[in-house]
Amino acid sequence: MSHPLLPLQSLVHTSMEDFALDYSAMHKAFQNSLEPASHLVRRRLKSRKDATSQLLSAAAGGTNANSFVVVTPSDRTKSAYTVDSSGGDDDYDEDDDEAPAFDNNNVKMESTLRHPGTTTDSDVEDGVDPSEKFPYFNINKHTSPITTVAAEHLYGLVFAGAGGIVSELKASYPMQLSARIDESRRALNLDCFEYKPKAVDMKAKEGDSRPIPTYGDMKKFEDSFDLMSRNEGRSGWESDEESLDPDEDEEMREQVKPREGITFDDDDVLRLNYRAVVGNFANSRCLRVRIPLDEVVGIRLIGKTSGEESDNGVVLVLEISEKLEANAFVARKVHAKYHRENSFAVVDDWTPNKVASRSSRFYLYGNLTELKQAAALMAKLCPHLAIMLSSSTSESNTLRASASVDYASSSEFINNDNKTEGKPPSKKQKVDVDAAKGYKMSVNDVHQLLVDTNLLSSKAGAERVNPCLKRAILMGHIKIDKSTTKSTVIHTASCCNCGESGLECTIGDAMEQVTYAGLDYEEGGEGAEVKCKDCGSGNYITEICTGNKNYDSGKFHNHCCECDDFGVCIRDYREAHCRHCGEHYFRGNMGFPCPSCGDGKSKDIVTMPPPSPSVWDGMVADAKEVFLTQLKGKNRFEAMMARAMVLGPSVQMGSDMEGPGIASVISQMASHLQDGEEEEGGPDGEGGAEDGECTIM
Repeated sequence: MSHPLLPLQSLVHTSMEDFALDYSAMHKAFQNSLEPASHLVRRRLKSRKDATSQLLSAAAGGTNANSFVVVTPSDRTKSAYTVDSSGGDDDYDEDDDEAPAFDNNNVKMESTLRHPGTTTDSDVEDGVDPSEKFPYFNINKHTSPITTVAAEHLYGLVFAGAGGIVSELKASYPMQLSARIDESRRALNLDCFEYKPKAVDMKAKEGDSRPIPTYGDMKKFEDSFDLMSRNEGRSGWESDEESLDPDEDEEMREQVKPREGITFDDDDVLRLNYRAVVGNFANSRCLRVRIPLDEVVGIRLIGKTSGEESDNGVVLVLEISEKLEANAFVARKVHAKYHRENSFAVVDDWTPNKVASRSSRFYLYGNLTELKQAAALMAKLCPHLAIMLSSSTSESNTLRASASVDYASSSEFINNDNKTEGKPPSKKQKVDVDAAKGYKMSVNDVHQLLVDTNLLSSKAGAERVNPCLKRAILMGHIKIDKSTTKSTVIHTASCCNCGESGLECTIGDAMEQVTYAGLDYEEGGEGAEVKCKDCGSGNYITEICTGNKNYDSGKFHNHCCECDDFGVCIRDYREAHCRHCGEHYFRGNMGFPCPSCGDGKSKDIVTMPPPSPSVWDGMVADAKEVFLTQLKGKNRFEAMMARAMVLGPSVQMGSDMEGPGIASVISQMASHLQDGEEEEGGPDGEGGAEDGECTIM
């Protein structure tokens, strides 16, 4: 018998399979909401308890043997993070051999939504075939390759700058925070998911304590996975409120109720909670801080290297020479209904108190396995970082062993050229960007050229010429000069209807060609300028603007005139230009809405407020309360044992274990069983640190 979540998990994975980190982080969030004990135990991992700011104090002066870990490019393993098709030990569904998951010890090169300002041209070096460098990726304008180097055991991030400014982010579940390297552009991306799960008591059977989500939660799931989800795992409930906003309308805040004559069983409740977590995660944001590795002037890995690497908590510190650019801060939705929300957009500094944009140092807290690999890949990509990491005394390294690395020692930028923080590019910068589009001349120059070559007598006439041809001239695909006449042939090919060869199209034909044929293909192409002398059918000259000119019956002749710079061919007559967001989409004959923005219904990522600082406190909400509630049904010894296992001191468990073995727990926590007491201070965020004190984990 298959697991009750298998159909839903398959649906979600099919929709998100190109973005393995997004899916895996979502999966971890769901696990931690259902298993508060596992969440609390993970917080006792030795590597997590050791990865604190105390490492910085211990490294003072550089005399400690662990104050500078030497790293070389060869320390990077070949496999990196890979998708484990068997699911791994930490999959929620232990019987599901098909469940995808990130392997615990590695990260892989995968696809990510393209960072603003990057293009396919910069994905590879000049002269390199993208398909050879990235054989498993379909590089396009929306996605680009990226290598994740730390995620499963990246426990926290700290940003620090001159004057004592400090801000920290803690992960409340594995993969909420990740370090990913854009190898093509030598940049470190810190990708952070704002979704924070809340613990639910799946053991509660009756009454108000039973975890039943709301209609709004269900609608978010259906909006995100619309085409395939309508009949998957409905669990006996119905909702026809398609137009309601899941966050704004009162009806959406009500708990889901079963249809008349049906009651929710345990499997139903499990499916409802899965849809709730996944729906909310999909509609939350992934926020990024991007650090150019070429601007790193100091780098240092600090922590113990003896024993099991996965049990060693370390910190990787980077220092940069100048302020981050405005486009270093971007955000997107994970998998929202409207595609536009899922593309990265430049936003203001979203970190608490906007500290990252003023920070010269970045601290990554995690285990040795991942962060050593992260440093090794940086060294492989950047020779200057390889030199810094190869010796604790490198003079070029501002963070060499003798340098102070505590937060208070963060200094002003070395190259402080007063870069503007968080503001969009100026008009002058935008002009420079436009100049890099490959245009051979300006729009005005094209009109003037048509007049100067005597093809037209005035600019007014030039403005009425087929914009597809003018775009081709702009891009250099069609070249005209004084010798060019309206009889000059620009294309010769076979008739698209009968196949008769030698059909010619002249400059004059192209100048008069209409930009949209509509249903004329059903009438034999009567509106086409080029007619076949053999069969009499019309041939539309299309895609001149792309340099791939060809003849068409008209069904696939559609040049969008609403785009800038003479527009662009979009082929299918049913394709349309969205006047709200500017994207092209399949409108069909029935007038489908734009999937990118819903005809203006999408939310503006840029204007959304930054996440609440509580998102980054490292705790799954109500985890301890739910766990203690679940203990009430156990006898005194079982409750005491479970309490010691979950809330006791830190344990060594190895990188491949989700929780400690019973024998290990008993031996390490025997002294705590007598009284059933927690380790002093309890889990982070529940005592042990003064309010306002900056302590990771």
